[in-house]
Amino acid sequence: MKKYIQYIIGSSALALVPFISFAQVTQTRGSAQAINTLDDLAGQVLVFINGTLVPLVFAIAFLVFIWGLFRYLIAKGADDESRKSGKNLMLWGLIAFFVMVSVWGIVNIAVGTFNLDNSVDGVIPTTPGQR
Repeated sequence: MKKYIQYIIGSSALALVPFISFAQVTQTRGSAQAINTLDDLAGQVLVFINGTLVPLVFAIAFLVFIWGLFRYLIAKGADDESRKSGKNLMLWGLIAFFVMVSVWGIVNIAVGTFNLDNSVDGVIPTTPGQR
């Protein structure tokens, strides 16, 4: 039981590494972006969902798949119950990936079909060093 708790703590710490290493400040000119209208609030919610929740769900699905692979191949590989549990975890990880990519595709089809694209044409984003 103690080993499983150590694995869970280690996996949780490992899952947080991308958030720590890719952390960035989202302030403009020294002040936080104000939320004055419902449109601003909806935009911030969408930025949070697209920038934090979606990558987190993909990371969790990936970790479930890797954990299943670990259980299937390495941890007690000769034990049939562990192998079966590993297969099930890998299957659920793949199903999660399939569902998420399918939803992403359906959303992109809806955006293209109903012309919901709000991007500005002709503006090319540049890095701060480019001129």
